[in-house]
Amino acid sequence: MGLSDVLTSGIKTAKTVLGGPSGLLDLVTIRYFVGQDIDGDVVFSDPVEYEAVVVRGQKDVKDTAGQEAVSTTYITFLEKLPIRGSGGDRREPLDERDVITLSDGTTGPILSIGGYMDRVTSQTFYTEVYLG
Repeated sequence: MGLSDVLTSGIKTAKTVLGGPSGLLDLVTIRYFVGQDIDGDVVFSDPVEYEAVVVRGQKDVKDTAGQEAVSTTYITFLEKLPIRGSGGDRREPLDERDVITLSDGTTGPILSIGGYMDRVTSQTFYTEVYLG
């Protein structure tokens, strides 16, 4: 069993322990950035729901442009998010132009995206996001 197998198993166990109706996972909705229409208006995908660990609290982070910013929410998706592949300049599995909405309706700009990369699939084992 390699390290990637151990990490995958650990993430699956964490999701099982934290999940369920009385668990600590929150329902989070993502509307993926698709591009722009002929009028230049931004186009997003239909909403897609995921369970995720959501932690509120302020933290200084560097945003995707490398600037200092204050995050108000930390989100961990305990699964490999799908590759959307809908734009040539799109970052995967999440792009800072995507819109994440928490179960209480709050949202904020995506400041930072990270996670451990699986070199076999080129996807992250899990995805961490800091919202402003």
